[in-house]
Amino acid sequence: MIDCHVHTRRCGHGSGDVADYVAAAVRKGVSVLTFTEHAPLPGHLDPDRCYSMQHDEFGAYESDVRKASAENPDMRVLMGIEADWLPGEAAYTLPADPDKTRFDLVLGSVHFLDGWAFDDPDLIEMYETTDVDRLWELYFAHVAAAAASGVFDAMAHPDLVKKFRYMPSFDPRELYDEAARAFASAGVAAEVSTA
Repeated sequence: MIDCHVHTRRCGHGSGDVADYVAAAVRKGVSVLTFTEHAPLPGHLDPDRCYSMQHDEFGAYESDVRKASAENPDMRVLMGIEADWLPGEAAYTLPADPDKTRFDLVLGSVHFLDGWAFDDPDLIEMYETTDVDRLWELYFAHVAAAAASGVFDAMAHPDLVKKFRYMPSFDPRELYDEAARAFASAGVAAEVSTA
C-alpha cells in the first residue's frame, strides 16, 4: 500500500508530526509514504494560517522527512509538496524550489477560485450566492492550466469542486474529458483520492 498525500500539523488542518505518521504507516504495512505539506500561501489567502505551511517551517519539515527516511530503510519515505495553482501569484505556486530537485513529488491543486477557499466547510454558505455552473467551468480551466504548466508531477484531488455536492446544471463529463486530455498532453498524473 502507498500513500502519497500526507499532511501533518504544519499545514494547519492536519494533526500529528512526521514521526507519528511514519509509525502509523509501519503498523499498517505502508510501503511508500510521501509527505506533501501545503506550500506557503499569500497572507490574504491564509490570514489565519490554517491552510498551509509557513515559510519559516520549511527547513524543519524537510529535516523531519529526511530523518524519517534515513531511520526507516524498509519503507520509502518521500519528500513532497502540495502547491496551489494561483494565477497571478506565480511566486507562491512553488517558491522554494523552481527546479523541483528537492522534491520526490510535486502535487498541484486548486483550492481557491476568485480568492475563495471553496472547499472550506466554514465558507460553505458562499455557495448560496455562487453561480455553480461558472464555478465548475472556472475550476476545471484552472486544473487544466495547472497541469499544462510543467510545474506539477500530479494533480491532487482533481475533482475537488464536487466536495459539497453543488453540481452544475449541465453534464460535467466534457469538463472531465478536457482535464484528462490536458493531463495526458502534459504527462501529469491524476491523484485518486479516497478522502
